[in-house]
Amino acid sequence: MSPPARNPSDAGRREDLDLVGRALAGEPAGIDELVERLRCIPRMLADRNRRLGGPLQESELADVAQETAVAIWRKLSGFEGRAALETWVYRFAYLELMLRLRKRRRRLASLDELEVEPAAA
Repeated sequence: MSPPARNPSDAGRREDLDLVGRALAGEPAGIDELVERLRCIPRMLADRNRRLGGPLQESELADVAQETAVAIWRKLSGFEGRAALETWVYRFAYLELMLRLRKRRRRLASLDELEVEPAAA
């Protein structure tokens, strides 16, 4: 069963802000609901990865999803409810994906720069 569609109205954003406050206060039900809402992260990443031509494998996307969740938790107190929670989360997911792709390109570029000497006969 999929979660109910989120209401982007002012009331919906106030509900999201309340949820974040409850989670930050350590309320178990608030944390559980937040975790449930953050289950959208892997789908967001998979969709964006697909739109970019699928540069990352599933295991890499799973790592990015975890990094995204950690980044969100670290910045959760900065959520002001100006947008729906999932909209705010999407920005984190997108930025973490782009960061992973930049790191990957730099790593591949450094490997290309290495000159491999032929083995001595």
